[in-house]
Amino acid sequence: MVDEKLKKELEKVYEESVAQFNRDLEKLKKAIPAIRKKDYSTLVSIFKTLENKSFVLPDREQLEKIPQKELEESIELLSSDAARPPEIKNSKFIAVKSEGPSAAYYMQTDLDIPDCITITVVRFHKVGTGWKRDDMIYSSSFAKGATEKENQEAIVKEMETNPGLKL
Repeated sequence: MVDEKLKKELEKVYEESVAQFNRDLEKLKKAIPAIRKKDYSTLVSIFKTLENKSFVLPDREQLEKIPQKELEESIELLSSDAARPPEIKNSKFIAVKSEGPSAAYYMQTDLDIPDCITITVVRFHKVGTGWKRDDMIYSSSFAKGATEKENQEAIVKEMETNPGLKL
């Protein structure tokens, strides 16, 4: 039985966090020209506007030690579609679990890959009366079975045995 209230709460928090993350990635794309120009003050102002405080700008001395190409590649990778968290609208709901101040939302992602099943877990922790998404998202992929029943059994087994998918 699915706790619909919890499911909707976690979906709302997750979707808001994905939207915030995507806004930040767009801002990071604007940092690339500043990196090329070694314009530290512009970089600082861009990073100050980021909503996600896990994006950390090294200080000027550290920044100058990083090879230009490596720095540009890092920003490009961070701002690429590959860095974006999966969207609920492009996934298939599997389950929600909660225990004490922790909760997890499980979904099947990468639905466009025909021979593969990917289970993604997004974890949350209680903050006051609401939930906050943890920064880390974990995914596990494995080959599809011959039937839908085999696939459902494989999903259950993976969720029970893969430590990365635990609540």
